[in-house]
Amino acid sequence: MHPSFDAGTTTPIAVYRPPDRREYAAPPPESDDFEPTAAELRTAFSGAIDGRHGPHAPLMTSAMREKYDREHGKSKKQYDFIRIRVRFSDRTQIERTFPHNATILDVYDAVDHVLWTEHDHGTYVLFQSPPRRDFPRTHTTDTLRSLGFAPAAVLSIQWSNPSKNAAHIPAPIKPEYAAQARDMPAPYQASTNIPSVRPSSSDASSSDAQEARARRKFPKWFKGTGGAPSR
Repeated sequence: MHPSFDAGTTTPIAVYRPPDRREYAAPPPESDDFEPTAAELRTAFSGAIDGRHGPHAPLMTSAMREKYDREHGKSKKQYDFIRIRVRFSDRTQIERTFPHNATILDVYDAVDHVLWTEHDHGTYVLFQSPPRRDFPRTHTTDTLRSLGFAPAAVLSIQWSNPSKNAAHIPAPIKPEYAAQARDMPAPYQASTNIPSVRPSSSDASSSDAQEARARRKFPKWFKGTGGAPSR
């Protein structure tokens, strides 16, 4: 099957430089006051209760789930375009948007279009991990949607020459594409202004009631052995 479009004339190919360091979202600050309220517990477990009667309830067939989704307006979104990033061993990445009916051969065409053919780098295979799944050029009929790449996916390159897979080997892309490389988008940073969870007034009153019951005095006739009335 011939690729459905020319790799050099459709959507442009973006090139991202290798990041200088790995960045992660900062963890939330520690707090000694982390006791959830009764309302928060009810909200947290409401999804588990609803799941017993929802579209993912046990013993529901796919036809029943589809009918439930149609009745509740929860039909699965279909993506017309799929964004694919291909990562080299030095963590340089190229990105391109493909139609949903494109195949892995179209992705290979896009990679071939940016490779610098002045040097012999050997053959390569595109793969995804974890778990590892290889997508050789022989996969000519599976669309990107059927492969589960929608709405976006990241693939890696493995060269047949092992020395080309080292992390210090620069990505062998054409100079005109290397000149257009830009930094990767900044990762999402979680807000550090996380309010502490404090008991509500209703919870406080409930705690006071429990303490009052614990201090309550019992009549003398109820003070027998084992808490039973004395005879």
